[in-house]
Amino acid sequence: MRTAVAMLLFPVLAVAACQREERETRPQSALGSGEQPTPVTTLEPGGQRPPASDNKAASFEANAFHMSEGKRLFGWFNCSGCHANGGGGMGPALMDEKWIYGSSME
Repeated sequence: MRTAVAMLLFPVLAVAACQREERETRPQSALGSGEQPTPVTTLEPGGQRPPASDNKAASFEANAFHMSEGKRLFGWFNCSGCHANGGGGMGPALMDEKWIYGSSME
């Protein structure tokens, strides 16, 4: 009797002890809610590029679900055909410090 109770109690405790990543089932639109004000910058020709005020990439970098989705989509759309799994092929490398379109993830 005790072993039967222990056999039933162990899986229940094991499942209860598991921690899952919490995420929204419907992520926020990439366009946003439209409530953010237009940023005012000191942008001028030949000047430095102003830093991004809303770093959307930071929310994706530390999220395991978004990382796995990115890997899946990279394979799905055959990005490795040109980028050779991030190391560069006939397309630019995606894993080095030299960026063609910007120097940071924004």
